[in-house]
Amino acid sequence: MKTHVIQLVTLFLFYNISFTTAQKKPNPAFDTFKATAYKLTKTKKFELKYHPSHEDQPVISEFEWKEINIPETDDKELFPDVGMRYGFSVVFKSNMKIKKEGIYKFSLNSDDGSILWIGKKAVLLNDGIHQMKYVEDSIALTPGSYPIKIWYFQKFPDRFGIQFNGSYYRDLQEDESVTPIETHVAKNFKLVIPNQILNFEHDSYQVNADAKIFLDSIANKILTVSNISILKISGHTDNTGNDIYNSELSMKRALTIQNELLKRIKDPMIKYEIMGLGESRPLHPNDSDENRRKNRRVEIEVIMQGNNK
Repeated sequence: MKTHVIQLVTLFLFYNISFTTAQKKPNPAFDTFKATAYKLTKTKKFELKYHPSHEDQPVISEFEWKEINIPETDDKELFPDVGMRYGFSVVFKSNMKIKKEGIYKFSLNSDDGSILWIGKKAVLLNDGIHQMKYVEDSIALTPGSYPIKIWYFQKFPDRFGIQFNGSYYRDLQEDESVTPIETHVAKNFKLVIPNQILNFEHDSYQVNADAKIFLDSIANKILTVSNISILKISGHTDNTGNDIYNSELSMKRALTIQNELLKRIKDPMIKYEIMGLGESRPLHPNDSDENRRKNRRVEIEVIMQGNNK
Protein backbone atom coordinates (compact mmCIF):
# COMPACT_ATOMS: atom_id res chain seq x y z
CA MET A 1 0.00 0.00 0.00
CA LYS A 2 2.81 2.41 0.91
CA THR A 3 4.49 1.71 -2.44
CA HIS A 4 1.33 2.63 -4.31
CA VAL A 5 1.02 5.87 -2.35
CA ILE A 6 4.59 6.81 -3.19
CA GLN A 7 3.98 6.07 -6.86
CA LEU A 8 0.83 8.20 -6.89
CA VAL A 9 2.62 11.08 -5.20
CA THR A 10 5.48 10.79 -7.71
CA LEU A 11 3.08 10.83 -10.65
CA PHE A 12 1.21 13.79 -9.19
CA LEU A 13 4.44 15.74 -8.73
CA PHE A 14 5.61 14.85 -12.26
CA TYR A 15 2.40 15.99 -13.93
CA ASN A 16 2.12 19.04 -11.71
CA ILE A 17 5.68 20.12 -12.57
CA SER A 18 5.03 19.52 -16.28
CA PHE A 19 1.78 21.48 -16.14
CA THR A 20 3.42 24.35 -14.25
CA THR A 21 6.29 24.46 -16.75
CA ALA A 22 3.84 24.60 -19.65
CA GLN A 23 1.92 27.38 -17.94
CA LYS A 24 5.10 29.46 -17.68
CA LYS A 25 5.75 29.29 -21.43
CA PRO A 26 6.14 32.96 -22.47
CA ASN A 27 3.52 32.99 -25.22
CA PRO A 28 2.56 36.30 -26.87
CA ALA A 29 -0.25 38.25 -25.22
CA PHE A 30 -2.81 39.90 -27.50
CA ASP A 31 -5.13 42.79 -26.82
CA THR A 32 -8.70 42.56 -28.09
CA PHE A 33 -8.88 42.08 -31.85
CA LYS A 34 -10.74 45.08 -33.27
CA ALA A 35 -12.32 44.17 -36.59
CA THR A 36 -13.83 46.03 -39.54
CA ALA A 37 -15.77 44.08 -42.18
CA TYR A 38 -15.96 45.39 -45.76
CA LYS A 39 -18.13 44.42 -48.69
CA LEU A 40 -16.24 43.10 -51.73
CA THR A 41 -17.58 44.85 -54.80
CA LYS A 42 -17.59 43.15 -58.19
CA THR A 43 -15.94 46.12 -59.89
CA LYS A 44 -12.58 45.85 -58.13
CA LYS A 45 -9.97 43.88 -60.06
CA PHE A 46 -8.05 43.14 -56.84
CA GLU A 47 -11.01 41.45 -55.14
CA LEU A 48 -9.50 37.92 -55.34
CA LYS A 49 -6.45 38.81 -53.27
CA TYR A 50 -5.34 41.48 -50.82
CA HIS A 51 -5.01 45.05 -51.98
CA PRO A 52 -5.25 48.30 -49.96
CA SER A 53 -8.29 49.27 -52.06
CA HIS A 54 -10.31 46.69 -50.10
CA GLU A 55 -10.17 49.00 -47.10
CA ASP A 56 -11.82 51.74 -49.17
CA GLN A 57 -14.92 49.60 -49.73
CA PRO A 58 -18.28 49.98 -47.94
CA VAL A 59 -18.11 49.05 -44.25
CA ILE A 60 -20.52 46.27 -43.23
CA SER A 61 -19.83 46.13 -39.50
CA GLU A 62 -17.31 46.76 -36.73
CA PHE A 63 -16.81 44.38 -33.81
CA GLU A 64 -14.27 43.03 -31.29
CA TRP A 65 -13.14 39.47 -30.56
CA LYS A 66 -10.93 38.09 -27.79
CA GLU A 67 -9.53 35.51 -30.23
CA ILE A 68 -9.77 34.63 -33.92
CA ASN A 69 -11.02 31.08 -34.05
CA ILE A 70 -13.70 30.32 -36.62
CA PRO A 71 -13.21 26.71 -37.76
CA GLU A 72 -14.21 25.51 -41.22
CA THR A 73 -17.95 26.11 -41.39
CA ASP A 74 -20.69 25.36 -43.90
CA ASP A 75 -21.79 28.80 -45.06
CA LYS A 76 -25.44 27.98 -44.68
CA GLU A 77 -24.71 29.85 -41.46
CA LEU A 78 -23.82 33.56 -41.49
CA PHE A 79 -20.27 34.59 -40.62
CA PRO A 80 -20.30 35.82 -36.97
CA ASP A 81 -20.76 39.59 -36.55
CA VAL A 82 -20.63 40.15 -40.33
CA GLY A 83 -24.09 38.85 -41.22
CA MET A 84 -23.06 37.57 -44.65
CA ARG A 85 -22.13 34.16 -46.08
CA TYR A 86 -19.56 35.37 -48.63
CA GLY A 87 -18.48 38.46 -50.58
CA PHE A 88 -16.75 40.26 -47.71
CA SER A 89 -13.35 40.92 -46.14
CA VAL A 90 -12.36 41.59 -42.53
CA VAL A 91 -9.37 43.50 -41.15
CA PHE A 92 -8.38 42.57 -37.58
CA LYS A 93 -6.05 44.85 -35.62
CA SER A 94 -4.52 44.26 -32.21
CA ASN A 95 -1.44 44.85 -30.10
CA MET A 96 0.91 41.98 -29.24
CA LYS A 97 3.16 41.95 -26.16
CA ILE A 98 6.36 39.89 -26.14
CA LYS A 99 8.02 39.31 -22.74
CA LYS A 100 11.05 37.21 -23.70
CA GLU A 101 13.50 37.29 -26.58
CA GLY A 102 13.20 34.18 -28.72
CA ILE A 103 11.67 32.45 -31.73
CA TYR A 104 7.89 32.71 -31.97
CA LYS A 105 5.64 30.63 -34.19
CA PHE A 106 2.50 31.99 -35.86
CA SER A 107 -0.17 30.24 -37.91
CA LEU A 108 -3.17 31.09 -40.07
CA ASN A 109 -5.82 28.62 -41.21
CA SER A 110 -8.41 30.11 -43.56
CA ASP A 111 -10.94 29.72 -46.36
CA ASP A 112 -10.43 31.93 -48.44
CA GLY A 113 -7.27 34.03 -48.12
CA SER A 114 -5.54 35.62 -45.13
CA ILE A 115 -2.34 37.58 -44.35
CA LEU A 116 -0.59 38.44 -41.07
CA TRP A 117 1.52 41.56 -40.57
CA ILE A 118 3.65 42.20 -37.46
CA GLY A 119 4.54 45.85 -37.49
CA LYS A 120 5.16 46.56 -41.17
CA LYS A 121 6.42 43.05 -41.97
CA ALA A 122 4.21 40.50 -43.75
CA VAL A 123 4.91 37.33 -41.73
CA LEU A 124 2.30 34.89 -43.10
CA LEU A 125 0.95 34.86 -46.65
CA ASN A 126 -2.11 32.63 -47.06
CA ASP A 127 -3.75 34.78 -49.72
CA GLY A 128 -5.88 33.90 -52.74
CA ILE A 129 -8.93 31.75 -53.41
CA HIS A 130 -8.65 28.34 -51.72
CA GLN A 131 -10.31 25.87 -49.40
CA MET A 132 -9.31 25.73 -45.73
CA LYS A 133 -5.53 26.05 -45.87
CA TYR A 134 -3.01 26.10 -43.01
CA VAL A 135 0.28 28.01 -43.06
CA GLU A 136 2.79 28.67 -40.29
CA ASP A 137 6.16 30.32 -39.90
CA SER A 138 8.45 31.52 -37.15
CA ILE A 139 10.20 34.82 -36.46
CA ALA A 140 12.71 36.07 -33.90
CA LEU A 141 11.37 38.82 -31.62
CA THR A 142 12.70 40.92 -28.78
CA PRO A 143 10.62 41.97 -25.76
CA GLY A 144 8.23 44.79 -26.54
CA SER A 145 4.88 45.77 -27.97
CA TYR A 146 4.03 45.14 -31.65
CA PRO A 147 1.00 46.24 -33.68
CA ILE A 148 -0.43 43.36 -35.68
CA LYS A 149 -2.89 43.25 -38.55
CA ILE A 150 -4.71 40.25 -40.02
CA TRP A 151 -6.61 40.46 -43.29
CA TYR A 152 -9.17 37.80 -44.22
CA PHE A 153 -11.60 37.52 -47.08
CA GLN A 154 -14.40 35.16 -48.03
CA LYS A 155 -15.28 35.45 -51.70
CA PHE A 156 -17.12 32.32 -52.77
CA PRO A 157 -19.47 29.76 -51.19
CA ASP A 158 -19.72 27.12 -49.76
CA ARG A 159 -17.50 27.24 -46.66
CA PHE A 160 -15.66 29.81 -44.57
CA GLY A 161 -13.22 29.88 -41.66
CA ILE A 162 -10.34 31.84 -40.10
CA GLN A 163 -8.08 30.72 -37.24
CA PHE A 164 -5.01 32.48 -35.88
CA ASN A 165 -2.52 31.38 -33.28
CA GLY A 166 0.81 32.61 -31.90
CA SER A 167 3.11 30.85 -29.43
CA TYR A 168 6.63 30.83 -28.03
CA TYR A 169 8.74 28.29 -29.93
CA ARG A 170 12.30 28.27 -28.56
CA ASP A 171 15.24 30.34 -27.31
CA LEU A 172 17.65 31.97 -29.71
CA GLN A 173 20.80 30.02 -30.47
CA GLU A 174 24.24 31.62 -30.24
CA ASP A 175 24.52 32.18 -33.99
CA GLU A 176 21.03 33.69 -34.32
CA SER A 177 20.06 37.35 -34.06
CA VAL A 178 16.89 39.39 -34.22
CA THR A 179 16.17 41.62 -37.20
CA PRO A 180 14.25 44.63 -35.85
CA ILE A 181 10.62 44.80 -36.99
CA GLU A 182 9.81 48.19 -38.49
CA THR A 183 6.93 49.71 -36.54
CA HIS A 184 7.48 53.41 -37.24
CA VAL A 185 5.94 55.14 -40.24
CA ALA A 186 8.49 55.92 -42.95
CA LYS A 187 8.40 59.30 -44.69
CA ASN A 188 6.83 59.84 -48.09
CA PHE A 189 9.07 60.99 -50.92
CA LYS A 190 8.66 62.38 -54.44
CA LEU A 191 10.39 61.61 -57.73
CA VAL A 192 10.28 64.33 -60.39
CA ILE A 193 10.98 63.09 -63.93
CA PRO A 194 11.60 65.89 -66.47
CA ASN A 195 10.42 65.57 -70.05
CA GLN A 196 14.03 65.59 -71.27
CA ILE A 197 14.38 62.12 -69.70
CA LEU A 198 10.99 60.76 -70.69
CA ASN A 199 11.50 62.07 -74.24
CA PHE A 200 7.83 62.59 -74.99
CA GLU A 201 7.54 63.92 -78.53
CA HIS A 202 5.32 66.94 -79.17
CA ASP A 203 1.66 65.96 -78.78
CA SER A 204 2.72 62.39 -77.84
CA TYR A 205 2.48 60.27 -74.72
CA GLN A 206 4.67 57.34 -75.85
CA VAL A 207 8.07 56.76 -74.21
CA ASN A 208 11.09 55.68 -76.25
CA ALA A 209 13.71 53.02 -75.56
CA ASP A 210 16.02 55.37 -73.62
CA ALA A 211 13.17 56.47 -71.37
CA LYS A 212 12.28 52.83 -70.68
CA ILE A 213 15.85 52.19 -69.50
CA PHE A 214 15.50 55.14 -67.11
CA LEU A 215 12.15 53.77 -65.87
CA ASP A 216 13.96 50.51 -65.09
CA SER A 217 16.11 52.43 -62.61
CA ILE A 218 13.08 54.24 -61.16
CA ALA A 219 11.31 50.91 -60.63
CA ASN A 220 14.42 49.42 -59.00
CA LYS A 221 14.58 52.37 -56.61
CA ILE A 222 10.94 51.89 -55.66
CA LEU A 223 11.45 48.14 -55.22
CA THR A 224 14.14 48.77 -52.59
CA VAL A 225 11.53 50.48 -50.39
CA SER A 226 9.22 48.31 -48.29
CA ASN A 227 5.73 49.18 -47.06
CA ILE A 228 4.68 51.38 -49.96
CA SER A 229 0.95 52.02 -49.89
CA ILE A 230 0.26 54.32 -52.86
CA LEU A 231 2.08 55.61 -55.93
CA LYS A 232 0.58 58.94 -56.93
CA ILE A 233 1.52 59.69 -60.54
CA SER A 234 0.75 63.15 -61.92
CA GLY A 235 1.37 64.53 -65.40
CA HIS A 236 2.20 68.22 -65.95
CA THR A 237 2.53 70.47 -69.01
CA ASP A 238 3.61 74.02 -69.76
CA ASN A 239 1.09 76.71 -70.75
CA THR A 240 1.26 75.98 -74.49
CA GLY A 241 -2.21 74.91 -75.65
CA ASN A 242 -5.57 75.30 -73.95
CA ASP A 243 -6.52 73.98 -70.53
CA ILE A 244 -8.58 71.01 -71.74
CA TYR A 245 -5.90 69.84 -74.18
CA ASN A 246 -3.16 70.14 -71.57
CA SER A 247 -5.20 68.28 -68.96
CA GLU A 248 -5.92 65.38 -71.33
CA LEU A 249 -2.31 65.15 -72.55
CA SER A 250 -0.91 65.21 -69.02
CA MET A 251 -3.33 62.46 -67.97
CA LYS A 252 -2.28 60.27 -70.92
CA ARG A 253 1.38 60.75 -70.02
CA ALA A 254 0.73 59.85 -66.37
CA LEU A 255 -1.16 56.72 -67.47
CA THR A 256 1.76 55.76 -69.71
CA ILE A 257 4.14 55.91 -66.75
CA GLN A 258 1.71 53.90 -64.63
CA ASN A 259 1.54 51.16 -67.27
CA GLU A 260 5.33 51.07 -67.56
CA LEU A 261 5.73 50.78 -63.78
CA LEU A 262 3.10 48.04 -63.56
CA LYS A 263 5.25 45.97 -65.93
CA ARG A 264 8.21 46.35 -63.58
CA ILE A 265 6.64 46.47 -60.10
CA LYS A 266 4.44 43.43 -59.61
CA ASP A 267 3.24 44.19 -56.11
CA PRO A 268 -0.54 43.80 -55.60
CA MET A 269 -0.35 45.73 -52.32
CA ILE A 270 0.55 49.00 -54.05
CA LYS A 271 -2.35 51.21 -55.08
CA TYR A 272 -2.00 53.70 -57.97
CA GLU A 273 -3.58 57.15 -58.15
CA ILE A 274 -3.33 58.93 -61.50
CA MET A 275 -3.83 62.66 -62.15
CA GLY A 276 -3.54 64.89 -65.19
CA LEU A 277 -2.86 68.38 -63.82
CA GLY A 278 -2.02 70.09 -67.09
CA GLU A 279 -0.44 73.51 -66.59
CA SER A 280 -2.03 74.13 -63.17
CA ARG A 281 1.09 73.49 -61.05
CA PRO A 282 4.16 74.96 -62.77
CA LEU A 283 7.53 74.66 -61.08
CA HIS A 284 8.72 77.84 -62.82
CA PRO A 285 7.06 80.82 -64.57
CA ASN A 286 6.21 79.91 -68.17
CA ASP A 287 8.20 82.87 -69.46
CA SER A 288 10.96 81.12 -71.41
CA ASP A 289 11.59 77.97 -73.42
CA GLU A 290 13.86 76.70 -70.66
CA ASN A 291 11.26 77.17 -67.93
CA ARG A 292 8.51 75.64 -70.06
CA ARG A 293 10.74 72.61 -70.56
CA LYS A 294 11.14 72.25 -66.79
CA ASN A 295 7.39 72.44 -66.29
CA ARG A 296 6.78 69.53 -68.70
CA ARG A 297 7.25 66.60 -66.34
CA VAL A 298 5.77 63.59 -64.55
CA GLU A 299 5.92 63.34 -60.77
CA ILE A 300 5.72 60.13 -58.74
CA GLU A 301 4.83 60.62 -55.08
CA VAL A 302 5.57 57.53 -52.98
CA ILE A 303 3.13 57.25 -50.05
CA MET A 304 4.14 54.91 -47.23
CA GLN A 305 1.76 52.81 -45.18
CA GLY A 306 0.38 54.85 -42.31
CA ASN A 307 0.75 58.13 -44.24
CA ASN A 308 -2.38 57.76 -46.39
CA LYS A 309 -4.43 60.40 -44.67
